[in-house]
Amino acid sequence: MDGENFFLNTVEGKIYAIYYSPTGNKKPNANVIIVSPFAEELNKSRKAISEFSRACAEINIGVLVIDLLGTGESEGDFRDAHWGKWKANIFSAYQWLRQRDAGSISCVGIRTGAILLLDAINSNDYELSKIIFWQPVVSGGVFLKQFLRLNLAADMMGAGLGKVTIQSLRDILASGKNVEVAGYELSSKLFHELDSLSLNNLVPPSRTQVRWFEIVSEKFQDVSPKKQQLVNRWRKENKIDAEIITVRDEPFWATQEIVVPRNLIEITKSFFVNDNQL
Repeated sequence: MDGENFFLNTVEGKIYAIYYSPTGNKKPNANVIIVSPFAEELNKSRKAISEFSRACAEINIGVLVIDLLGTGESEGDFRDAHWGKWKANIFSAYQWLRQRDAGSISCVGIRTGAILLLDAINSNDYELSKIIFWQPVVSGGVFLKQFLRLNLAADMMGAGLGKVTIQSLRDILASGKNVEVAGYELSSKLFHELDSLSLNNLVPPSRTQVRWFEIVSEKFQDVSPKKQQLVNRWRKENKIDAEIITVRDEPFWATQEIVVPRNLIEITKSFFVNDNQL
């Protein structure tokens, strides 16, 4: 089924939203908020998000998908977006579901959406049943370095002859100016907000289940030791029910053609189905 499209009013402006109701318009046992990834990774992920949302609707779970301010169909331009607005957008989505009194609420953070989600939770009063990460970005700084490399590649192919460097782009952003990367005008403010963030410095709520789904290309491929150490720390030091689960699937956020991670969707869906609280 297709979702219900509407604009959600927030203090920062109107954000575009889609709510996928349970099949048959039944009252949902639970709801999920999708926290989307950054820039072009969002466009690559939209098909996966819609397929996951429909899969949830079949098991009586509602899903709320929002375009953060300055992205997609929401008000504003990407150059006007910043981290504080995006965190407020997530809380507005959470409050919208709370007002519907429609069961427990969980969140799925995709890529940079994982960092944004945890930072948002640390800034406001949330009561969440589950936090799910799809291939989360651990370091905002490392992610932005990779993002800025898109500008270097374009420079090499154009008339710039390789004169642009990561450091020169960082210097421009440090001066307060914006930089255009792959068609997205990245503001100095947003750059520095994300550049300073890392999952290593954020802790999930103690009463929330956390499942970190990591895409791998081989069936028995291990996750990186640093990622495993982070989750182990959450478990041991913070007493959080957290686990990394590897899933053999396509890197949907980065493939040239749009792909749907069927295994990831089914495994995530089963995480809800097997929960006796839902």
